[in-house]
Amino acid sequence: MTNRKSTQAGASTIKTLIVLAVIGYAVYVGYQYVPQQAESKTIDAILNSLKGSRVSSVQDIKDRIAAQLNVNNMDNLANQFTVRRQGDSFVVEMRYEHDLNLLFEHKTLVYDKKVTVP
Repeated sequence: MTNRKSTQAGASTIKTLIVLAVIGYAVYVGYQYVPQQAESKTIDAILNSLKGSRVSSVQDIKDRIAAQLNVNNMDNLANQFTVRRQGDSFVVEMRYEHDLNLLFEHKTLVYDKKVTVP
């Protein structure tokens, strides 16, 4: 009978900690980035809904924006919209910034959107 030495082929503690650190960092960044992207898509949807509607005044547009922001629980962005009349149409602009804390650096995401409403 021969005596064989068996070796374990599992992950070491260091490798496991490195993998957990990378996963943790990805979750940390995703936790900040995903809500901002969802917020951006909601703003796009609000602006696109204005394109297809008939409005009569600047206040009418502001009221529609405020109502949609209220439904989406994003009332804090209401003052980021500017609405002005340009000839027979209205121009709605939205500009805001969000900061991402990436531990080693801060990154600013700038959202600058504009739509013309007939």
